[in-house]
Amino acid sequence: MKILIFEGIATGGKSTIITKLKNALTGKQVIVVGEPETHVPIMGKTSEKHIDFFRKLITKKISENPDILIFDRLYLTQAYRAKCELSEYSELENELKKYLQKIVDK
Repeated sequence: MKILIFEGIATGGKSTIITKLKNALTGKQVIVVGEPETHVPIMGKTSEKHIDFFRKLITKKISENPDILIFDRLYLTQAYRAKCELSEYSELENELKKYLQKIVDK
C-alpha cells in the first residue's frame, strides 16, 4: 500500500490532481479520503488539534488495505488552523512511520 497526502490552500488544485491520479491508476484499488471525512467533521473547532480524530481516521482507512490510500488534506491544515507546531502532531507521524516500517519489514 502507498499513502499519499495532499495538502494545500482551497482552490489550489488538490481535488483535480487527485481525480486525475485516481483515473490514471486503473487496475489498482484506490481509496480517496476527501474533506467530508478529513475536515468537515472538525471544521467548527479550529483551535483544537484533534489528534484522536486523525489517529482513528488513519487507522480505519489503513485497515481497509487499499493499494493506494489518498488523503485530501490531513493534519497539516488543522495544525495551521489551530496555530500549532508540527511537532505537536508527531504522534500521527509516528503512527504513519510504524505502518510504513511494517511494509518495509515484509
